[in-house]
Amino acid sequence: MAQIYKRGKTWGCRVSFIDKSGFKRKSDATDAAREIELRKKATNVEKREIITFADYFSNWIQVYKLGKYSRNTELRYLAFGKKIYEYFGNTLLKDITKANYQQFIDQYSVNRSKASVRRVNGYVSTIVHEAIEEQLIYRDFTHNILISGSEPKADNLKFLELDEASRLKQYAYERRSLKAVSFSLHLPQGVAMAK
Repeated sequence: MAQIYKRGKTWGCRVSFIDKSGFKRKSDATDAAREIELRKKATNVEKREIITFADYFSNWIQVYKLGKYSRNTELRYLAFGKKIYEYFGNTLLKDITKANYQQFIDQYSVNRSKASVRRVNGYVSTIVHEAIEEQLIYRDFTHNILISGSEPKADNLKFLELDEASRLKQYAYERRSLKAVSFSLHLPQGVAMAK
């Protein structure tokens, strides 16, 4: 809402963070205040009052990610969008605090590697910067968040040993499913690359 005031012999108005003064008449200051408020409403100031964090993230995925990356990458974004909706629900984007977000990251990091948590924090950091640029929020609640999670596995735990690969191949042929057999055909490549 605009404030109209008189400063000496001239009138002024204050709209939110915008000040203008030097008007000869009160009606001139009122007109200027209305114009500023209309411009303010034309921007996304009204939008910030109704957009939820989950909706903004979902919209960001639709606009910037879907159709531009591999199917697996898109599925990863969509799955993370679900996690945001499950945790934050209908919380407005403007109402998310650093503490709320830190609690979310702490909960999300259970049974996940630090690399995975860092990746999703990067997603959220990107949309927060977009929202700041669109003037929907004014602070970066992802800044200096503490990333937790499990340490990466040792290299010897990441890959199958030769005898494990042989048993897996035998199991795949016994099951005779197309997926299992196709997976087993990639085993020799993986073994060769490991040597």
